[in-house]
Amino acid sequence: RSRLRQKARIQERHMPGRIRTQKGWIKRYKENEDLEFALLQRVNCLERIRRLQNDKQPESSPRHTPGPSDPKRQISLAEEHYFRCQRASKALEYDKPPGPLTDEFDFLRHHRNSDEQTLEWEEDKIACALLGGCCGRRCRCCERPLRCYLMPEGGKRKGMVGIYGHCTAECGCCMRNRGFYRPDPRLKALDPELASKIAHYYECQYVGED
Repeated sequence: RSRLRQKARIQERHMPGRIRTQKGWIKRYKENEDLEFALLQRVNCLERIRRLQNDKQPESSPRHTPGPSDPKRQISLAEEHYFRCQRASKALEYDKPPGPLTDEFDFLRHHRNSDEQTLEWEEDKIACALLGGCCGRRCRCCERPLRCYLMPEGGKRKGMVGIYGHCTAECGCCMRNRGFYRPDPRLKALDPELASKIAHYYECQYVGED
């Protein structure tokens, strides 16, 4: 990694345009990745509201057409948005400029610590803590995966891989600690009734959209 940084310093002196291109690509990738984290955190919040409603609603209740305040519908919309972000991430991979900065970024993304978080995740812990996220508290929320999936490992073997992220406006623990919920403006606007239910679940106040 130190060798890659040395190459980047040399390239910055002699080919600054290439370094700017690599930095721009990394910025776009990180923005898309952060949006994915926000969507997964929203889905997790909505799942809690959906389960709570199902527990309270008797089985004999008449079925209703899902509306904007229905958590199941909003989960589907968030999942569709997340799928689009995954495709955008794949497109960015094909468009990645070569160079020492993107090589270092790949190293951080593809190497994991003993707890299976990526080294990129490790690098972002301080920023999360400074912004008031869970890395600055003892809850350890960021150390738990937002979602898990199976990754082929050769032959018929598959291993469980976790998606680890950091806090956004959709993190329920942050809502509780901040005392308010202002939905992430990058995501589809929530019906105020549903947003208020999320805020109530996390014992905070809904303060509206940006």
